[in-house]
Amino acid sequence: MKVTVERIVGWDRVLSDTRATVGKPPLNKEPSDIFKVKMLVSEHSPIRKLLYEVGKIDSALEWLCVPNCIYRGLCPEAETCGYYKTDTYETLLKEYRAYTEIVRS
Repeated sequence: MKVTVERIVGWDRVLSDTRATVGKPPLNKEPSDIFKVKMLVSEHSPIRKLLYEVGKIDSALEWLCVPNCIYRGLCPEAETCGYYKTDTYETLLKEYRAYTEIVRS
């Protein structure tokens, strides 16, 4: 079963708070998906204001919801499940890295 989430506090607030960190006025609009992904990849502090509950997932967030071993590129567990040794892991890791590189450029 796929669990999805619904936004409670939105990206318009994140955009306004991000602009405030550099002394710019708020825009009070929904930012582009590219902006959302860049914020998520860079882990900029205003994203901590996003609040979600179970429901529909934001498309910019969906691709970044990956297992910890994909995000980090290795298994951080002392007792690994062995997923990092699979072809599926290698494929997903390559796709994730390619996606985040495109967003960062």
